[in-house]
Amino acid sequence: ANGYYRISHIYRDGPADKEWIDLKVGDYVVSIDGKVLKAGDNYWALLNSPVNEYVTVGVTPAPPAGGSAAEQKVRIRTVPNLGDVKYEEWVATSRAFVEKETRGQIAYVHIRAMNAPSLRRFQNEINQFSNKKGIIVDIRFNGGGNIDQELIDILERRPYEYWNNRWGGRTWGRRPRQAIAGPKVMLINSRSGSDSEVTPQAFRDLGLGRIVGNPTAAAVIATGSYRLINGGAIRTPGSLVVTYDPTKPNNYGINLENFGVAPDVWVENSPEDELKGFDRELKTAVDEAMKMLKEGKFQYTTTTPSPQGSK
Repeated sequence: ANGYYRISHIYRDGPADKEWIDLKVGDYVVSIDGKVLKAGDNYWALLNSPVNEYVTVGVTPAPPAGGSAAEQKVRIRTVPNLGDVKYEEWVATSRAFVEKETRGQIAYVHIRAMNAPSLRRFQNEINQFSNKKGIIVDIRFNGGGNIDQELIDILERRPYEYWNNRWGGRTWGRRPRQAIAGPKVMLINSRSGSDSEVTPQAFRDLGLGRIVGNPTAAAVIATGSYRLINGGAIRTPGSLVVTYDPTKPNNYGINLENFGVAPDVWVENSPEDELKGFDRELKTAVDEAMKMLKEGKFQYTTTTPSPQGSK
């Protein structure tokens, strides 16, 4: 704009989102490390190999008149890439959307990969949201791994007791704490692959909730990596993955290779949705979770048990 680059977005918790860096959307970027920058200039050439860990960025609130203006100079720490920053902002935005749409009743978590760090994060988030009335578990864009057993173990837990002292709040001490008692929705898409297909199939087979989205990648196969004598490695299929079906020989049910897990509620973001920043798939998951909450069929409620020994 006006011959200069202009700030259009500041990533949440990104390198420029600091209290001591007074940048605003709409500011003009006029220099990097003392070198004048104008629209069309290759700023990557200035950012790819800075001498220091920090770069000095010159900004002005209005376009410089006559090519010169008093710059506000800020030092910003560089990062190797913005992948993690963009991801965390996307998760935070999705969670805020669910919080607003459900008036704080439904939790939202995204599982980035089926690995140990993602499992630890999921466990911490379940602890954090244990008092929510339901949960949306988003496994879109998850390429797989091997934590389906641990995830399903947590998702199928049912509260059974409270341990509560006389001075404690009435909501304290639920056992197990690491569980969500209400309705559960799992969100999938065509980029949910491998263990991110095993997990929703188990979720369905165990009747844990409803699946929303579009069919998974149909890429389930257990593979192994083998070293070669030249120092390289090769990865080859080693094991099949089938569902459990006690009515079939060996209890083997459906072979998940080339299968693709279908959703219970089909929805797919359109290109127009992507351009507008509207997550139609998440909105549908929210609607389904609220529908289930209203139905009251996924609260694990039971009739009052008869006194012991009564007939």
